[in-house]
Amino acid sequence: MPAIAQENKIIRKIVAVGVLALVVLAFGLYLYQATRIEAILNETHMLYEQRRQLISETETLQAQVSRLVNVDRISRQAREKFGMVFNETPPLHAPLRHEKPLDEILSQWRAEIKKNNTNPEPIRE
Repeated sequence: MPAIAQENKIIRKIVAVGVLALVVLAFGLYLYQATRIEAILNETHMLYEQRRQLISETETLQAQVSRLVNVDRISRQAREKFGMVFNETPPLHAPLRHEKPLDEILSQWRAEIKKNNTNPEPIRE
């Protein structure tokens, strides 16, 4: 065989091996891309389910908070557990400015007590 024909066989073999390598490389890249897409889809689904679970838990906690913050419930527990009661009369007002002498403040406070009909602890002079 002439040298040119021998050279053509080698070139054909090199081209065939190169094309085969490109096909194998393309197939490998396709498999890599397919597995990465599958992994990303699985992770997305897992994160979606986790988000849905967290939203459900948040709604449950918000309902529990609104139940616990209920004023009627708090006042009932204060009355039952601690014996607390709400004062029906307005609070007594005793100004503590130094403009008036103590005797005048005490007499004004006693007058306010009589006006409101309350019986606080006795005043110690």
